[in-house]
Amino acid sequence: MSNQDFTKPFYHCRDDENIEDFLFDFEMYAELKDWIDNRKKKVVDLHVSEKTRVWVCELIKTSNNWTDLRVTIVKVAKIKYHINKKVARLMRIKQDESDSVIGYSNRFESFAHTIKDKV
Repeated sequence: MSNQDFTKPFYHCRDDENIEDFLFDFEMYAELKDWIDNRKKKVVDLHVSEKTRVWVCELIKTSNNWTDLRVTIVKVAKIKYHINKKVARLMRIKQDESDSVIGYSNRFESFAHTIKDKV
């Protein structure tokens, strides 16, 4: 028999997940566990995937309290989600048979320019 807590909310950072839904579930879980805001701030990184943990840990270091951290997590997650969608779209840009190399390059570069400063 395992001691795994199946009610524990976890954020995998997939496209079909909503960070606000995760944080709502996390806060409900924390309330059940009687965690104060400082405790939530300290353990939220244990409830996210490894690739998300890196930037969540950075946000934890720079935030003053749980409320600030929560707002910043939502903001950063939304930015990262939109960047990931744009990068995926960029990767799908293909050269059509009727495209010249220069035309394709210009189309690729103009779209890449919209995200290069954000990555």
